[in-house]
Amino acid sequence: MRFKCEINMDNDAFKPFDPDLNFELSKIIKRIAKEVNEIECIERTKTIWDINGNKIGYWKIIGD
Repeated sequence: MRFKCEINMDNDAFKPFDPDLNFELSKIIKRIAKEVNEIECIERTKTIWDINGNKIGYWKIIGD
């Protein structure tokens, strides 16, 4: 079984030189961890959204 996550950081929520860049990524990673724990691997894929409501990626659990 594998966990795969892809996050596109090429939008306004992740502007270079923005002091909140790492904060936004940290919030997203924490949210992913919570989602994985809540679904108990029943739902094996999920879309990732940034603070502005933009679709920026996905995470999924692959394999049995």
